[in-house]
Amino acid sequence: MKVKKCKDLSKAGFSLIELIITIAIMAILASSIIGMMAYIGNAKARKGSELLNSKLDTILVSTMSKDTSTNGYYMYVFKDGDEYKAVIDNTLGQDGATNSSAVTSTIKKKGFVIPGNIKMYFGVSGGKTEISGDILKIGYNKADGSFKVCQLGGDFSTINDFTTATIYLEGSDGKFQIKMIKTTGRHTLTKK
Repeated sequence: MKVKKCKDLSKAGFSLIELIITIAIMAILASSIIGMMAYIGNAKARKGSELLNSKLDTILVSTMSKDTSTNGYYMYVFKDGDEYKAVIDNTLGQDGATNSSAVTSTIKKKGFVIPGNIKMYFGVSGGKTEISGDILKIGYNKADGSFKVCQLGGDFSTINDFTTATIYLEGSDGKFQIKMIKTTGRHTLTKK
């Protein structure tokens, strides 16, 4: 008859120390992944605000160029469903109707998407209104480089009494604002 050997039970499975070390390593990895997810989300909102800020430079340079065939270029910002789109153009809305279906259709076709899961607001003199159904139109005065802004389907004469205007980009991952100074045409991007 064969005699079975008993296994040494002290060498089977994990020890308590091994288990604690494994859980600690997993906790460190989980916390770093959560931190990276927040950083990636913040990068999307930052990318959207940097894109808008750079497009303001683009329309300033285009407007102030020696091209006399146009009165200047404008950036039109529009909310399309859950995302914001914008387009730079010098011919849209020449009839003064910045909320017409033709302008909206052009923005949907030719416009670029502003990245990030954000809400955009526009504000003058401390107040702010969400950019939703109508169009925000931003441009520069060709004569002196000052900002021209109209909001929610108005013409440029509707918002004249401001020294600074602000575009707010707010997401769950961060808040950014582009502050525009009317008289100088200068704009700055800051994180709140």
